[in-house]
Amino acid sequence: MEHIPRILIITHDQNLRETVQALLAFEGYQLQFMEPSQPVFPVLDQIAPDVILMDAAMPDSSERCQALKAHSSWQSIPIILLVPLGNDELWEQGCNAGAD
Repeated sequence: MEHIPRILIITHDQNLRETVQALLAFEGYQLQFMEPSQPVFPVLDQIAPDVILMDAAMPDSSERCQALKAHSSWQSIPIILLVPLGNDELWEQGCNAGAD
């Protein structure tokens, strides 16, 4: 049986959700959306994603990224930040927090 890559998307932005859904579901990825207010570790235990897409515009995205990278069970999961075009400050913060 072929492995279907699982992607966890963390965002509160409905437009971003719809865009990601339209782009990635079509390619056959298994998508799991999560509100930033939800605790992340139980969701990780449940779905064991292959990659995490995180909205860098969320107020706690850097802290959440650091927590994920500090946890031995989840530090190897790539975290890709979704950064608004031209927002170098958010991109730099994410990189400093351990985003891939």
